[in-house]
Amino acid sequence: MAFFALQAPKPPVATYDAKSDITTYSTGDVRTVGNSGYGARYEFRGKTPRTPTSIAMGFGALRLTHGRAPERYKEVLHWNDVTTLSLTFNGKTLSYPTVHSVRESTNRTLIIALGRGLEEGLSISLTPSQFKDLAAADSIQVQLGRDTQIIKRKSLGPLKRLAACIP
Repeated sequence: MAFFALQAPKPPVATYDAKSDITTYSTGDVRTVGNSGYGARYEFRGKTPRTPTSIAMGFGALRLTHGRAPERYKEVLHWNDVTTLSLTFNGKTLSYPTVHSVRESTNRTLIIALGRGLEEGLSISLTPSQFKDLAAADSIQVQLGRDTQIIKRKSLGPLKRLAACIP
């Protein structure tokens, strides 16, 4: 009879920065529908996995500028005034304060094919228990102002794998 040692679960993306002695576990960028997606990450000192104090989760979308000048970029953004984001899963809805971000896309393929684009995002912070509860869901509805994203099936895989890495 053979005995196998249990191996610690691996996150979708793991990076170690030797200079600052920080390891980052992340889902990577997960594309959901159209030009939108999400990502989640946490950091800890050293290489030995530790329970994080918080997990950062961000939701984003690509906004095409359609030839607008930079001073008119605000017209294509959807989430400028969004201060809370709601997650509905397992029959409950939770709201979180958000941080809004916008940057001009540097994706060369996008620039060549479609012209300029803006990467708009909203990020939230979750405790490890909130994150594990969220990752256990079969489907997550994300309400971002007037926009709604649904994360389900294959798109939940990286989230579940990252949650499995939290000690």
